[in-house]
Amino acid sequence: MNLLIIGDGHLRTRTPRRRTDPDFKATCLCKLQQVIDLAEGHNCAAILQPGDLFDNPTPSGELMVALIHLLQPNPIPFLTIHGQHDMSYHAAASRKRSPLSILDAAGAVTLVDGTVDGHEVWVHKGVAVYGASFGQPPHELDSKAVGRFNVLMAHAMVGDKPLWPGQDLTGPAQYVRRHPGYDLYVLGDYHYPYVEEVGEATVINAGALLRLTAGKRDLALKPTAWVFNTEDFAVFRCPLNVEPVETAFNLTGREEKPEGPDLQPFIDKLRETGKVGVSFKGNLTAFFEEHDTPEAMREAVWKAMEEANV
Repeated sequence: MNLLIIGDGHLRTRTPRRRTDPDFKATCLCKLQQVIDLAEGHNCAAILQPGDLFDNPTPSGELMVALIHLLQPNPIPFLTIHGQHDMSYHAAASRKRSPLSILDAAGAVTLVDGTVDGHEVWVHKGVAVYGASFGQPPHELDSKAVGRFNVLMAHAMVGDKPLWPGQDLTGPAQYVRRHPGYDLYVLGDYHYPYVEEVGEATVINAGALLRLTAGKRDLALKPTAWVFNTEDFAVFRCPLNVEPVETAFNLTGREEKPEGPDLQPFIDKLRETGKVGVSFKGNLTAFFEEHDTPEAMREAVWKAMEEANV
């Protein structure tokens, strides 16, 4: 059986800063149409999307309607879970009223995280896909899993290399040891692709579906879908058609910075923190302390803020 795997979508209507798209909603829909076409062309039984389908928990009604029209007629199940960006205030209690729950009710996607009628698994011809949304522990396999090909689709920060100096990042092997027993691990949240073999299991992070920022790693990103065969564990890379960086982004006036750590992933994670006070610098200091940020990184951030007159 073939499964098509994609990463975080971060679908949105508003055009990101420095992107040149005249209609960013159309760009998002074009990517998903390519995904559907690839799934059909490779005779895939399902499309797996491990959370953060949306860039925020309140997408426009225009985008929601367009997604229903695109995904509802698609005969290939579109399996998904909640990432933190899909949930209001990152709260699990908001899952039942999330945009993903609306898409599920419309028959456009299939949630496999227990949000809808307790469904935490999708089973088809001996393949079982279990879902673990952001902050949700993975399902512990029981006797029903014996003899099946078991897939864990989780939204968890697991990567093959740190995004910034000093990041305490869980690696694929470490994650598999913590949650053993699955044959395939499909992971989201980490925006850069990798495929790793851990014992007899395969770990796949397909990388982000869209390039949203002009950070070094985003500019180098090649949005890709991956086809995985459950019989022989073969993995096929399927690059998506995207505009060249020179036309997709307006880089006019963007200064070439000397080689050093790319702070964009760090900034993105900082924006996701739910602890907010009245002082930005106070919040930033608290974030540094909570995450034991290295002194070199702190100094680089303070210097960048000073130069930007923040």
